[in-house]
Amino acid sequence: MTEVFKRHPRNENGVWQINNSSLDLIQTCQRKAQYTFQNPEIETGSRATAFGSAIHKAMEVYYMTPRPARSAELMKAAFDKAAAESSIKLPQDGEARSVKSGHIILDAYHQTYGDDSFEIYADKDGPFVERSFSMPISPTITFYGQIDLVLRNTFSGNLYVFDHKTTSSLSGFADRVSPNHQITGYIWALRQQGIDVRSAILQGMKVTKFARSVPEFMRVEAWRTDEQIEEWLEWVQFTTGVWSAANESKVFPMNGSKNCTLYGGCKFKDVCTAPRHMRSDLLAMLANTGMEIEE
Repeated sequence: MTEVFKRHPRNENGVWQINNSSLDLIQTCQRKAQYTFQNPEIETGSRATAFGSAIHKAMEVYYMTPRPARSAELMKAAFDKAAAESSIKLPQDGEARSVKSGHIILDAYHQTYGDDSFEIYADKDGPFVERSFSMPISPTITFYGQIDLVLRNTFSGNLYVFDHKTTSSLSGFADRVSPNHQITGYIWALRQQGIDVRSAILQGMKVTKFARSVPEFMRVEAWRTDEQIEEWLEWVQFTTGVWSAANESKVFPMNGSKNCTLYGGCKFKDVCTAPRHMRSDLLAMLANTGMEIEE
């Protein structure tokens, strides 16, 4: 059984329900978006997503725990439980994204950040962990998503969207904070709920086999101005309009061909280069082989 990512945009009574992943994929390539959204049985997870999800679960448990009681063992137990419950199994050892590597990262994380001043923010609805939201942007667009963590600095009282990212290299990691539509959208959504969040913290965690290296971390803070929020809203409305027009016309053009080979290549490349009358059969073949779609 594979995990299906529920990111597909849908039109309900003339209102588009859309999230950040959908918008990003539409801008990457409308053809790829069409194949992904209309063939959900093809869309599966990967070890990278399973590993990242287990790390996120470990972080949730860690920051839910009062600071004096936090420990690496607590995180590793949460990581193991999430990994065991995932339909995509992680190897115990021998790969960068393995159970052993996860434990090494979490041990080092506690040693590095065990005395930091963050705790889970809680409001009338309880701790802000894995909380879903759905917010109207216009009469025809509703933006939805799920925010993993909102943390509070116990010294300053400031609130932050907190996002942990596992990566094979921290080189250039700081450049990810801006532009970053996901961060901007989450800050907008929180402000719409009356939660005063002005910035996010992106936590980078280097992932390797750790044979001859040690874990490395990087924290980068990202602020968002009112002007940046306005530009993000323009992006959502424009991109949703593009997708709406594509569905009305039934024309889903490929975007720039660089996207066909970027990051190891698009899994639909062979489908797009085949004659039109063969594409449905090729998509069916991809579904039967359980080919992974990159996130």
